[in-house]
Amino acid sequence: MAALRKVTTSLRPTLLGAQRSFSTALKVEDDLYINPGGRQSVSGITATVFGGNGFVGRYVVNRLGKIGSQCVIPYRGDGMNVRHLKLMGDLGQIVPLPVDFTDEDSIRRAVDRSNVVINLIGNQHKTANYGYHDTNVKCTYRLAKLAAESGTVKKFIHMSCLGADKDSPSEQLRTKAEGEEVVREFFPRSTIIRAAPIFGCEDNFLNRYANLANFSPVVPVIDGGEQWIQPVYVQDVAQLVVNCLVSEEAPGAIIEACGPEQYTEENIIQYVAQEIYRSDVAAVTMPGFIGSLVGKAADKLLPGSWRLINEDMIEQQKVNLIESGTPGILSMSDFDIKPRMLHQESSSILQRHRGVRVQERTSRDIGAARG
Repeated sequence: MAALRKVTTSLRPTLLGAQRSFSTALKVEDDLYINPGGRQSVSGITATVFGGNGFVGRYVVNRLGKIGSQCVIPYRGDGMNVRHLKLMGDLGQIVPLPVDFTDEDSIRRAVDRSNVVINLIGNQHKTANYGYHDTNVKCTYRLAKLAAESGTVKKFIHMSCLGADKDSPSEQLRTKAEGEEVVREFFPRSTIIRAAPIFGCEDNFLNRYANLANFSPVVPVIDGGEQWIQPVYVQDVAQLVVNCLVSEEAPGAIIEACGPEQYTEENIIQYVAQEIYRSDVAAVTMPGFIGSLVGKAADKLLPGSWRLINEDMIEQQKVNLIESGTPGILSMSDFDIKPRMLHQESSSILQRHRGVRVQERTSRDIGAARG
């Protein structure tokens, strides 16, 4: 399926894609020099990556480890969930650290030796302990406040999302906008990345649509599925985060991280159904109030890992998640990144959703070839 819109991007190589080409240190902030090298080098970066064991975080940690950075990974719960990250850097360079986001001393320990803080925390669903405001505003406030008080943190990179607006119908998008203001209160020259829906092997974007398509031949959409989306590949977002550490344009910037193509939500559903060989799946318009009732029911009755839809997702479908074109807001091309297209990566992401239909499709193809 061809994209309905196409956005041009720079063809220049990534800043850190060939890190061995750097022969001297780069000065990014006062008293902060970064020398990108190999895994066993010392880059000069000591980064606390909040959300480092999340979907985007693991790719960011991997890239930081490749250039010889030390990464502190604050985590909640069982340390077994983050131990795989230790392999992403040289011995002793990836440091998991238990944290309690309600305890300032716990957060202070996580940032007191770092010169970079990267905040990637977020939640797609509300939980018993953390709503959208708790995660996007309260936790962000504590992280930014204690990072500023440490006196060692020179750069603060904050992950927000496209559509962040205090007047948005979506609570998540409203609280994301509030979180941006909180960060700028403590770090006026912080870098804010507004990411489009992110796709990758463990995403909650393509995989969610595939799960919906496998669950039911009818996938509900709001307003005819006319929401515009500009999905971006997770590897490109991770590269953008790392490139921001060595770019003179990053301090104080707002960056929109978007892919090169724009789709409607209906286009995405049709594309996913085609990729998983479900020709019987169709997007069906659902009135907004019915969608809200279905989302509320899912929020009340289902655990987070089972919710393929919730009330706030319905509200987000009313907002276009594409590049705004606002003057002064930067794009990925400003940081030497050429984003990958959806069709270049989607096959491997969706392969596990095809099931026995792969054999059926192969048998039909072989039969057609012989016939």
